[in-house]
Amino acid sequence: MNQLLKQSTGATVDVGPILNADGTAYVTDDLTNADFLIGKEGTWSALHTTATAAAHVTDDVQGMFRVTLDTTDTATLGRITISPNKATLAGRPWNGTVLAAATFDALITNAAGAADGLAVSGASKKVAATVASGDGVDSAAVKVIAENLAAVLESLVSDIFGEAVPGSYASGSAGYALGVTVPAIAAKVATISTAPVALVSPVTVQNHLSLVQGDDYTIANGRYLSWTSAGGWCSGDIAGATVSLLIEEKVSHTFVLKKSGTVITATGTQKVGIELLAAETALLTNEGFAYYTYQLKIAKAGDIEKTVTGNVSVTRAYKEA
Repeated sequence: MNQLLKQSTGATVDVGPILNADGTAYVTDDLTNADFLIGKEGTWSALHTTATAAAHVTDDVQGMFRVTLDTTDTATLGRITISPNKATLAGRPWNGTVLAAATFDALITNAAGAADGLAVSGASKKVAATVASGDGVDSAAVKVIAENLAAVLESLVSDIFGEAVPGSYASGSAGYALGVTVPAIAAKVATISTAPVALVSPVTVQNHLSLVQGDDYTIANGRYLSWTSAGGWCSGDIAGATVSLLIEEKVSHTFVLKKSGTVITATGTQKVGIELLAAETALLTNEGFAYYTYQLKIAKAGDIEKTVTGNVSVTRAYKEA
């Protein structure tokens, strides 16, 4: 077991069992600190008071010797090991950890909830209350662990969520990102209108055309087909251009429909529109997804651009009985 020690405070530790060469326990009461070495975080040296006797532990504990450590031996924080160092003997080393005085007192010396002890809050008490004794469980020890753990967690949560951001967080850190990026996103979201969005054109952003057989798609009813471009058609100006839509079956390439359109916006964000009447969409007799394909053509001064292609899906018109 790893024993906890208080920094710069004397202590005694039991090292062993110390064994003779034949494997029997060494019980002669003649060892001193000079027969042991101390290791601090992997660096070995002699104990500070080499002349101090290391007495054999009585009470029938064969081969165990009590080594006395002084304030110099426990001056360094971290792992500490005491190991036998006598040519004719062998033994198991002792391992421990030196803690800062305040930490040791909070964990060991002072009771949880007392002055300079670990904090005990309502939440930690609630956690501890769920611990019950039974079947080999040291409920008192588990309760202390639960109280301490809950107190630490509460402290961490309080520190994290009580810290102002971006505050002193460095650029690029998570705290800085929370303090700068999130408010910027919130400001953008606040500018979004709450008005409903209505999809008017049956042309999707993927240039997929979705039609209902026998329906009108006109400017008057607000359902006309429209396409836009950020100034990319005919060198940025489509004034006076001819617009046409061609639809054919995808597999057989059988021509089905051609319809002329109009230029709505010639420059800047250019826009063209096509109107289809009920008699024209009635020609699309094959129902299904992407059964047809289409091509949008824009021609100006002999410059013909096949600007947009896509699929056409048709929903059949239901007939009344």
